[in-house]
Amino acid sequence: MVKKILIFTVSVCMLCVVQGHAVQEHLSPDEVGQAAAFGRKQAASAEQTLQVRYRTGGCGAYEVCVIVRSKWYKIALMAARSSLLGNGITPGQQEQILGDRFLQIDVVVYGRRLDFARNYTVTMVQQGRSIRPDKTHADHFQNPLRGRKAMEGFPCCRATIRNYFRYDRFDSNGRAELAIRRDGKETRVALDFGRFK
Repeated sequence: MVKKILIFTVSVCMLCVVQGHAVQEHLSPDEVGQAAAFGRKQAASAEQTLQVRYRTGGCGAYEVCVIVRSKWYKIALMAARSSLLGNGITPGQQEQILGDRFLQIDVVVYGRRLDFARNYTVTMVQQGRSIRPDKTHADHFQNPLRGRKAMEGFPCCRATIRNYFRYDRFDSNGRAELAIRRDGKETRVALDFGRFK
């Protein structure tokens, strides 16, 4: 039993290492096909699998979690969703994703009020330069408590802060940090773009 678990763990680690090449602005037709095939094959679990592969940061309960949503990620996810509906990803959907000039980086945070994420700012720091996102949008959600009162000291809400960075403003083959600030406090999350397609 231990041998099987060890073999499985090594296989998963190898798969993760093989998967990454670097976030790219331009995908080849082969890479587009690989992403779409991955999405179709993993349709039922693609969203969860992609989020695990493309996340960085703490990502534990109530910790800041960062998800890099590259073009490869988006094509795989769109192919999975289309496959679940009995369709395939359309050429128009592919063109829209491939023509996007921005890398989307989501930051998931937790708070005690529904509009708490308005106080956050996110900046990419690479080679001593601070790069502000070209666009930012926050979606707020209240955690379902199913008729129970929120426990004292625990956040009742979460938000996904979507940040869009133009590809020509950073080195997508290098490393960077995401500086996440709120009320004078800063959290830094390392980004290794080489981990992701």
